[in-house]
Amino acid sequence: MKLVCLTPAKSLNKAYLKKSLKRDQIDVFRENLVRLFERIRSDESEEHLKNIIADFLKDTWYKQTHEINTSGRTDLVIHTGTSSKDTVGVLLEVKRPGNNAEMISHDRPNTKALHELLHYYMQERYIKGNLEVRRLIVCNIYEWYLFDAADFERLFFQNKKFVENYQKWSNGLFSGDKTDWLYKEILKPFVEGELENLPCTYFNLKEYERIVRNPAKAEDNKLLALYKVLSPPHLLKQSFANDSNSLNREFYSELLHIIGLEEVKEKGKKLIRRKPEGKRDDGSLLENTINILKTRGRLSALANPQQYGADADEQYFSVALELCITWLNRLLFLKLLEGQLITYHKGDRSHAFLNSTRITDFDELNELFFEVLAVRIDERSQSVREKFGAIPYLNSSLFEETELERTTIRINELKNRLELPLSGSTVLKAGNGKRLSGTKSILAYLFEFLDAYDFGAEGNAEIQEQNKSIINAAVLGLIFEKINGYRDGSFFTPGFITMYICRETIRRAVLGRFNGACGWSCANLVELHNEIIRQRLPLKEANALVNSLKICDPAVGSGHFLVSALNEIISIKSELGILADKDGKLLRCDVSIENDELIISLDEQIFSYNYKDGELQRIQETLFHEKETIIENCLFGVDINPKSVAICRLRLWIELLKNAYYRRNSDQLETLPNIDINIKCGNSLVSRFALAGTPNIPAAGRKKQKELADKYRELVFFYKHAPSNKAEVRKQIENLKHSLENFGLPNDKDLIALRKKENEVAQLGFAFDKKGTETRQKLMKEVEALQARFAEKERLLYSNAFEWRFEFPEVLDDTGEFIGFDAVIGNPPYIRIQDIKEYAPHDAAFQKEHYRSAAKGNYDIYVVFVERGLSLLRKQGLLSYILPHKFFNSQYGEPLRQIIATGQHLSEVVHFGEHQVFEEATTYTCMLFLNRSETPAFHLVRITDLLGWKAGNRDTLLERTISAASITASEWNFAVGENVALFERLKAFPITLGTVADIFVGLQTSADKVFILDLIEETDYSLRLRSKALGREWTFEKDLLHPLVSGTDIKRFAVLPTRQYILFPYQATVEGVELISFDEINTQWPQMAEYLLANRETLEAREKGKLKGKDWHGYIYLKNMAKQSLQKLMIPRLVDQLYASYDAEGHHFLDNVDVGGITPKSETGVESLFLLGLFNSALLRWFFPQVSAPFRGGWLSANRQYLTQLPMPPFELPYTAILQAPIIERVKQILAAPDSPEVPRLEAEIDQLVYTIYGLTDEEIALVESSSAKGTQP
Repeated sequence: MKLVCLTPAKSLNKAYLKKSLKRDQIDVFRENLVRLFERIRSDESEEHLKNIIADFLKDTWYKQTHEINTSGRTDLVIHTGTSSKDTVGVLLEVKRPGNNAEMISHDRPNTKALHELLHYYMQERYIKGNLEVRRLIVCNIYEWYLFDAADFERLFFQNKKFVENYQKWSNGLFSGDKTDWLYKEILKPFVEGELENLPCTYFNLKEYERIVRNPAKAEDNKLLALYKVLSPPHLLKQSFANDSNSLNREFYSELLHIIGLEEVKEKGKKLIRRKPEGKRDDGSLLENTINILKTRGRLSALANPQQYGADADEQYFSVALELCITWLNRLLFLKLLEGQLITYHKGDRSHAFLNSTRITDFDELNELFFEVLAVRIDERSQSVREKFGAIPYLNSSLFEETELERTTIRINELKNRLELPLSGSTVLKAGNGKRLSGTKSILAYLFEFLDAYDFGAEGNAEIQEQNKSIINAAVLGLIFEKINGYRDGSFFTPGFITMYICRETIRRAVLGRFNGACGWSCANLVELHNEIIRQRLPLKEANALVNSLKICDPAVGSGHFLVSALNEIISIKSELGILADKDGKLLRCDVSIENDELIISLDEQIFSYNYKDGELQRIQETLFHEKETIIENCLFGVDINPKSVAICRLRLWIELLKNAYYRRNSDQLETLPNIDINIKCGNSLVSRFALAGTPNIPAAGRKKQKELADKYRELVFFYKHAPSNKAEVRKQIENLKHSLENFGLPNDKDLIALRKKENEVAQLGFAFDKKGTETRQKLMKEVEALQARFAEKERLLYSNAFEWRFEFPEVLDDTGEFIGFDAVIGNPPYIRIQDIKEYAPHDAAFQKEHYRSAAKGNYDIYVVFVERGLSLLRKQGLLSYILPHKFFNSQYGEPLRQIIATGQHLSEVVHFGEHQVFEEATTYTCMLFLNRSETPAFHLVRITDLLGWKAGNRDTLLERTISAASITASEWNFAVGENVALFERLKAFPITLGTVADIFVGLQTSADKVFILDLIEETDYSLRLRSKALGREWTFEKDLLHPLVSGTDIKRFAVLPTRQYILFPYQATVEGVELISFDEINTQWPQMAEYLLANRETLEAREKGKLKGKDWHGYIYLKNMAKQSLQKLMIPRLVDQLYASYDAEGHHFLDNVDVGGITPKSETGVESLFLLGLFNSALLRWFFPQVSAPFRGGWLSANRQYLTQLPMPPFELPYTAILQAPIIERVKQILAAPDSPEVPRLEAEIDQLVYTIYGLTDEEIALVESSSAKGTQP
């Protein structure tokens, strides 16, 4: 066996390798490394050396965040948290420097040190079941060998022979039980005989001693990789600063303050809003803007102010925020440009231009936007050239006035004199290091705030001497997504999700494109790479095939998915060996994606542009033009929010800016293309026209459609390549689109009727006789009525409709017909239909009318986005979303399940279970991959450990392949692992709980604070209770009060004494229950009546006064009232495992929030006590997690849709008394003496009876009981 040793730089995640470090981090590292050298004594014991190493690691990185200590026989461990109770993440085996016999080396790795380390690993992994070990280390304080736990998992733990031998030794089944015997007889022979190579990272600290002892610090950059390789991001595989998942909280909070916003938490969500009155600052960007809008009456110039909000306040806020985001987009882009220029010129600050010295007020900022950056240098006025020097011309549409600016206000209209108080936690500091206080003018504050961060250090892999926090494009995207998603259901998608979805989707699309075009059958990129070489496919043709892909995000947000797609396509070209410059010469750099970042490395060093180096210039130019080509040809996005569209465009421009280059023999940067036309604003779900073309168009019409489509494509291509008359070209494009609409198939019934009536008028021709005139007049009235009705729809519904049929000429065929995208990707919004009805009722009605997925229940809008996305795909297209998996089991999800099942669209499901992907939203999600064409089977992946999966540990997932034919519109419950066969056999039982029982919820009063009361004292005739509504105690007559059971009151078989009662002003009748009149209550129960009168105002105000009148004292929702007093099973609606209690006399009423009830249907012969036994059995406890929805912390939903799926014994109904009697007998004994020591025996007997009734084999019983013994859910 040989060690395959990497240097620290080669072993690091490349995204982490390229990150800069602050000077104070390196200084601390230097000091601690010097102290380590000074403490070393070659004659000291290993115990002493362990302390030196532990101190070095703690003092440099781990003291505040991770416990480092010994653990059992292991020399040192690093725990994953601050306590020794936290799991072990890193194992260290320490040897003395002179102990060459036991220390591993390059030439002699199979030594005792490796055997000890392997033994400690197996103790953690096999004996303790620890899945969180990340690294293993052997060192003698100078020499360090670092191993990845994933390699130990692959080479050792997944080797059955090795694990069996270790298990036998651990259980004392071998002749030797000492560790030395284990090392000599098992571990050493296995390593020597079974392993060829063992990867590791190697370094010797002696090689760095001269550097850290040099006070000049001249070579400190050589310490960067060493620092990182021992830090938590590497050793523990943690996320690191400026990971696209990480929010820079300080930057974000102060930016909100400068804008005039604040973050609040409502209903479990963090939302952004305008500061409330009393806390607003006139000097903030937002308030300054709103004030100008108001005082100058600028909203009146808007054609449709309602699109910005329902009332004036909301309109002012929304318009002002859109303007502020537009201006900040420009400023942040310029800050990144400034950082690039300074970096290109080796830190020369003369290239800084975004400061109060160069720009003193809003007039000059406006001048910078529109007279500098939007104008070629040779076309700028003399005064502009003198003031702004050689600030480059960018051509970007980012520096054109927006329509909203032209209609309302420009930034130079803001007041310069206003000052803004500094944030209490401002990043600005005085020369003595103390935080500044007081006020500053808004522009000076903004410039100084931005200058306090480093916008140019991304990718430098150098030391930041100024100790500034780095702000990169990913962080800006996250921040703006949060600001922009202040009202809707959008969340910033973490980089590990966008990266995975883009990788899986685009690679499949590339394979499909090559296989289809070339007649190949490549299964992966390696085969495709080899086939390209074997068939000698020209580079130009290969690139053209990749560049022909069309990828769309219909809810694009900040553009994170499109940025990930851009990076993935470049990475794929590199892997295929087709990434070449304009002359067809291949790039010799390495391209990879790490942490959702595109990493370019050259000769093992992170690529850094130098315009004076020919090869670096060639790489930079190639990357810029590759990105330009991909953005122009392959990437498309739509969003209903214009602010999102602006941010997405900004993100893509920033991606180009990263590879901006100086033209050869020039001091001018290459100009940016007009990529804005690929990212459009509109409602992806609402269209006037169908995707399909109009049938039966005559030949002349088809010829005209083709001519229009060809001209449309030409104009869009021309626009992207920077024409001088962009506004005129945009106008021509819009006119062409409207001309194409004449060939569209209307999607709206009123538009269809209007077109029909207009055609009938045209058919009349020149019939002007009396009959013809009357007919024409009648038809014209009908046309006018339809025009008026459709005009109203245009205003209320279609004002932001998106016409997929015409908007992107790139997805139209040669005749102008829609052919669709190769891939639709994204994270659609999660918004309930109830909310849509509230703020966009016409949208809700449109969805109900036009989408099958919106047909049932209170659906969530993401199901409609799935249906829409499928319709946008070409025949072999792919859809990939991250979305809630609730539709798998919910009633509202049935129509979408039907669409997917009928079309056999499922390709892959990555199920996150209870794990939270989004940090600031409690949403249970999956990644859904669909094919437009039929797929015979799909791949299921269930993630058991999110952190482990993100770190690349495949042991943290379970997977299987499932036949598409087995998927129907019924609930989707996908079992994995060893449970599959038994689960699917039980799932196929024809009788379920839904067949034999009614499942219902508790009482819905709509005024719980009035009707639900806390027990203070009970007497024979009265109850003294506390009212939350009145905030005081009240004495009641007992008759209309019932004990109320909540979820915490229910235990297995039993119910605890309740401390709550519910006032139930109803009486039983033959039909069910009826409300007792208030007069009768007043007569029979005067104290009750007095209490109700005290709450009358509250009760009458419910549902906007719906209950005013004689029924004011009743409940609004009358369902399940009669069932409350029945004999029933009771189950919490949120459980850690399935169990139920029993209400024999119907004495307990149920809390609607967290308790459900179950009553057998009389015709089935099922007894309540029989059901109670089944519910509390090990078998149904094992089965239930596989059909329920998981929640964080191991909780399971026990709502009706999950309970109905529980399998019942496979016997003909009605069930016989003989079948049920043995279980009922034991249940009765438990109920009679719930605290008896005999209960465990009785429960075990019930389990065995249930196994027999359900027909389980011995192997199946062992599977169920092993899961129960481990305390795990299947």
